[in-house]
Amino acid sequence: AVLSEFATVKNNAKKHLIEYIQKNEGIYIDQNSIIDCQVKRIHLYKRQLMNALRILYIYDKLKKGELPNFYKTTFIIGGKAAESYVEAKAVISLIKDIQDLVNNDPDVNDKLQVVFLTNFNVSYGEKVYAGANFSQQISTAGMEASGTGNMKFMINGAPTIGTLDGANIEIVEEAGTKNNYIFGA
Repeated sequence: AVLSEFATVKNNAKKHLIEYIQKNEGIYIDQNSIIDCQVKRIHLYKRQLMNALRILYIYDKLKKGELPNFYKTTFIIGGKAAESYVEAKAVISLIKDIQDLVNNDPDVNDKLQVVFLTNFNVSYGEKVYAGANFSQQISTAGMEASGTGNMKFMINGAPTIGTLDGANIEIVEEAGTKNNYIFGA
């Protein structure tokens, strides 16, 4: 009964997130899509660039018909960059270009979507943390002192995909490897 109630709450939170994104970004997301999120400050060591390249890899495989069983997934990336951080601004620009490419390609957009949240803030966070299916916490090992975003995702039922570093260590100790997907050194 608890799991059934949790699933209802999670689906309602996902619906609210989708409605909020449609209102704020003008992008419709299928309720049945997996919501895979990476929201945090944009920084090279936080690996938004690696996530963007992964999305391009999936896009290429879908275009070639090499992922016939790929379950519809929406990648949501959000965060701000320091004004003088040129590389981080370039990563944001790349993600927006990938969003335009993927979301306007009828060959793939029935299975793949990308959303860059243009103004990720607390109001967005309330909806993203609650509505996400997966949390990307893929910072370079040894570079992420700690974090709370991953905890907010986890307490809302989104398993962590990430490196064994910072708060991810404690989350894996408490929630176990069956609820987290850890990779890297």
